[in-house]
Amino acid sequence: MRRGKNDWILLFIFLVYYKVLIFPYRVANDLHFAFKGELLDKLTLPQTWSSWGAVGFGEYSTSVLWNWPVGIFFSTLAKIGINFNISLAIFGFGIAIFLSVFGISRLLGFYKISGTAKILAILLFTLNTYFILLIDGGQLNLAIAYSILPLAFYYYLCSEEIVNFKIPLFKFLISGLALSMFDFRILYLLAIMIFAYSLSCVFLDFKFINIKRIVKRNLVIGLIFIIILFGFHAYWLLPSFFSKAVTLPQNYERISQLSFLNFATLTHTFYIYQPHWFKNVFGKVTMPQVEFIIFPFFVFLSTIVTKKSKGLVYFLILALISVFLAKGVNPPFSGVYNWLFVNLPGFNLFRDSSKFYFLIAVSYSVLLGFTFNTLFKSKLFKKYILLKKATALFFILVLIYSVRPVLLGKMTGTFSTFPNIENYLHIANLLEKDSNFGRLVWLPTKQPLGYSSPTHPSLEAIRMISKRPFEIAIVGSYEQLNFIREGKFMGELFDISGIKYISYPYPDIRREDLKKDNIDYYYQFLDQITSLPWVDKRITDPPVPLLVTKKSSDHLFLANSLFYIVGSDNIYNDLIKIPGFELRNNAVVFGEENPGNTDNLLKNSKAIILVDKNLFDLTASLIPDKYYIFPAAQLDFDPNESGWWKRETSDFLSWRVFLQEKYDLDYQEFDYGGGVAVGEGNRELVIISDKIKKGDRLFVRVLNNAKGGGVEIINGGEKSTAMTNGQCFNKIKITLSGYKDIPGQEFLYDCTSYFWMDAGEVKENGKVTIKSMGNLNVINAIVSVPENILSEISNSIPKDKIVLWNKLSQSQKENTFQIDNYPDPTIDFTRLSPTHYKVNVIGVKKPVVLAFSENFDSLWKLNGEHSTEIYSLINGFVVNKDGVYELIYDPQKYVIPGLIISAVTLFMLVSFYVISKKSPVNI
Repeated sequence: MRRGKNDWILLFIFLVYYKVLIFPYRVANDLHFAFKGELLDKLTLPQTWSSWGAVGFGEYSTSVLWNWPVGIFFSTLAKIGINFNISLAIFGFGIAIFLSVFGISRLLGFYKISGTAKILAILLFTLNTYFILLIDGGQLNLAIAYSILPLAFYYYLCSEEIVNFKIPLFKFLISGLALSMFDFRILYLLAIMIFAYSLSCVFLDFKFINIKRIVKRNLVIGLIFIIILFGFHAYWLLPSFFSKAVTLPQNYERISQLSFLNFATLTHTFYIYQPHWFKNVFGKVTMPQVEFIIFPFFVFLSTIVTKKSKGLVYFLILALISVFLAKGVNPPFSGVYNWLFVNLPGFNLFRDSSKFYFLIAVSYSVLLGFTFNTLFKSKLFKKYILLKKATALFFILVLIYSVRPVLLGKMTGTFSTFPNIENYLHIANLLEKDSNFGRLVWLPTKQPLGYSSPTHPSLEAIRMISKRPFEIAIVGSYEQLNFIREGKFMGELFDISGIKYISYPYPDIRREDLKKDNIDYYYQFLDQITSLPWVDKRITDPPVPLLVTKKSSDHLFLANSLFYIVGSDNIYNDLIKIPGFELRNNAVVFGEENPGNTDNLLKNSKAIILVDKNLFDLTASLIPDKYYIFPAAQLDFDPNESGWWKRETSDFLSWRVFLQEKYDLDYQEFDYGGGVAVGEGNRELVIISDKIKKGDRLFVRVLNNAKGGGVEIINGGEKSTAMTNGQCFNKIKITLSGYKDIPGQEFLYDCTSYFWMDAGEVKENGKVTIKSMGNLNVINAIVSVPENILSEISNSIPKDKIVLWNKLSQSQKENTFQIDNYPDPTIDFTRLSPTHYKVNVIGVKKPVVLAFSENFDSLWKLNGEHSTEIYSLINGFVVNKDGVYELIYDPQKYVIPGLIISAVTLFMLVSFYVISKKSPVNI
């Protein structure tokens, strides 16, 4: 392509993208502004635990550490004084746009597509609605990966076609590694491209020697790349292999997620039209206008005007496959995507099928290039030069018209000016002056200009509702953030969570069509949370109000007493009635949250509290998890042929609302993390498990409820029956607050509670049959445990500590939580890194609990001892004596060995390049 045409195309693209390259604070929902404190905190070794961004409680972070080199680069720029706005414009948006031109240009050149045809193909690749929305939505990692994909495939083609493939192979390896640093999933798309290309080569030239050559070369290239890839990423793969595997969030692998996330129809994908164009608001789908038909018309015209070639056939097949896959589970043949999601390894990474637009864009651009390359070189177009110019101009005008919302300033992300910039920067300035630790929770989500730092980590209220202590305070399903207002114990939970600030920004009018009811609700809810008794004051007003709580605990604090509770966390509502009660002084462990609790917890507890439970409920909470069987694990979310179905622990809120609305039952029980098996009506369920062993004692945990009937347990011909329709003595009353002239509401429900049914001795290995009778029966767990284990557990229980909560008077309850007359111990700590703290504890006279307000993870260790989950939320460690303690996240110990492997891998890669330049490699 001539220099003049290069300049022309770059100028044209610049006119579309200039706003993101010139103006500051170009942020979006997926691109939050990084303040200097947070950037400098990232200038460190890869950290397997992170509380950056909106993950203020912290989380295991190896699943995103492939991006660590990119983060280090931006942190280094901040360290040397380069403003994040400049870094973002040049090395974020600028690189994505430049590489999109460079990458597709190289691929088009490989197929001898040149001149005006090449320009038009490049414009389609860089100015289609999908790529523009990646930029506008701030998905820069994806945008850069999108730009690198055709370049990586180009280098693969070069290494495939050239006999001496030393340099192309090196470039392929580098571009593949670059893809893995920006979005690991896109390597899967590259693999699809390579696999499809190899198959097309085989079928178009079906000779044994050709097949042998293709297979051999692909095996060599693939093996080299896998070694380099795994070696380069060893710094995060080692912790994943040897400490804690990378797993997708629980909901991610559900088939139901596909219909929730797949918005593109066959019309969208065929027209290369992003379904959320142009406002880019989740769920608001638009259909392509008539002008978009021009793109597939010229793309598939290549099959008529272009001479058949290997490249044409390959990209035609790739286009058809990607158009079909990008529509996801939408018709036609919706079951195909479901099947691939469940059965094809790695395909579950693509819950959102829109990633296949990558392949549509590449294939469409090349096919378009074929079309115009052929047309413009034909005799007709050579004879009539004006026809060539008119055709090219027509295509360009259609392309410009199709992306007119960008030019007209109608976009809602990085192409537009973020509202209330000065207000957000003012809050950032206020928080930077506060050197004391205190989290900031954003309602409902962290805004792109929302402040976050190691001293003031940000939380999102919408994420908090997945945490049990906050989730139980939600009333109904419509207004999920009402847990802040309705939870009478919420001030105490915010305290132990270290939440010092609350911000509730005015909705973004670029993205939301606000009606009067929406505006009224915003100010109503703001007034309600401002007037909560545990909120101190509002220090800034709308549009970005900032509230301060009356108290918030430090990142690490000491709780004077530990309580082991068997029963519902509804006990919080009783505890706050105790005068002077503070949750921060009383660490609580809920024994039925997970199986296999140790007797050390009981020994170090001030009291063992049974809330509507008995001694066997306590015993069961101490039975090792290897004896537990969860029937829900053998069921699906919809009824199977037995009529039984399941809900998982993460479905607590929807399960609770279901019971409230259909059966007038309330549910606040723990399920040992195993979910529930649900049988409505007379049903039969067969449980198969090798944990069921002859001679063991068999117990089944069943839900007692007013709509139940009975269950029959059958094993080896022996039957045990229990009724499940016991009545509550008291109704459960749940209130929903009113506001001004709007009265509050009260809801009355029957209670539910689990009990352990003793099914006697196991007579037959591996099988239990459960028969249900009545409207509703719920099975949580089955335990098959040897008698001697039960006896050992029972004997280990300090029965003098047991308290039957519901039989205590109010004064007895107050005495149970009375503070001991010991001087409070003190704590001093230093944060050495996100995964390492040095803690000094002084003045310990009796066992106390060191509370660490990060998301619970048992791999946090204090001097080698694993943490215990306290408050169903954070980490706790029993401390018996003074001393200096090391608090370390265990997977971090594998990072340095992994980095050494990564460095050796890079050295090998560079050495390969140097050596291969001197001595050609032939395959």
